[in-house]
Amino acid sequence: DFLANRSQFVTFEQVQSRPVPVTSGVPQGSVLGPVLFLVFINDITNNIDCNIKLFADDCILYKTIKNPEDYLMLSSSLNKIVEWCNTWQMTINNKKSVCMTVTRKKQPYNYDYSINDSTLSRVSEHKYLGLTLTSELRWDAHIANVTSAALRKLFFLRRCSRLAPQNTKLFAYTTLVRPILEYASTVWFPHSITNITRLEKVQRKALRFIHNKYKHSDSPTDLAASSGLPSLLSRAKESRLKFLYQLLQNTYSIDVSKYASFSQSRQSRHKHAHTLTEYACRTNTLKHSFFPLAISEWNQLDPSITMSDSLSSFTSRL
Repeated sequence: DFLANRSQFVTFEQVQSRPVPVTSGVPQGSVLGPVLFLVFINDITNNIDCNIKLFADDCILYKTIKNPEDYLMLSSSLNKIVEWCNTWQMTINNKKSVCMTVTRKKQPYNYDYSINDSTLSRVSEHKYLGLTLTSELRWDAHIANVTSAALRKLFFLRRCSRLAPQNTKLFAYTTLVRPILEYASTVWFPHSITNITRLEKVQRKALRFIHNKYKHSDSPTDLAASSGLPSLLSRAKESRLKFLYQLLQNTYSIDVSKYASFSQSRQSRHKHAHTLTEYACRTNTLKHSFFPLAISEWNQLDPSITMSDSLSSFTSRL
């Protein structure tokens, strides 16, 4: 039996301990383990009066707080999660559990939330699924983190691969360093010149490493052209458009109609049959978030591109 009647023991220097029954959990490293875990926690969202997102063993609760009643609903939902965990012998890591208010108000609602009578610490930024989120929805902290991590990896490559062939260095950069700079970039890629420059600066350093050219007269633009490396800015734009295309083709189980719809206005020189309704944005935060920005870029594409019948065709025409 995969789950029942299991036991475990410890072996140390050819001495074996007494077997102990395993009454909970699943075998580590198994194929069925993750599936059974998802089945196990499937009902954790029942009777929750706020938004909840799950990814493996990470859980996030969130709700728009406009009045004390909203706070009570969110607090009640948190208590239900705690009760569920206590019932099914799941332990919540209080040290990794935090509370963050996302707002730009000068005097926001800052209520306290607790888990098992332990008040959650309130933070202004928190790393979630690899992204550093802040209370003002700014990406400066995240960009600082990824550029720092990418530079550390690049300096490591410079020490270890200084004499490697150029194509090996290029491969190392595109597989080990650039992914750090581009992870989930459709969500956070910046619009400010300052932050774009910070990111591109890492690639410029990488180009000098790849070509072993560190003189001021060596143009990073020319080095990029000879390497066939597009800018991170252009790659981010391509990623946004490809992802939007996939959403419109229902590649993912996301109801895209909540966020994007085709324009009902008459076609013209500047509008085609696949023109999407653009957002009316009052803040740069919204204007440069994924859907408003990607839709604006989509509407600037030639109709022959937007009418592509496959992702590969769409990508090749960009």
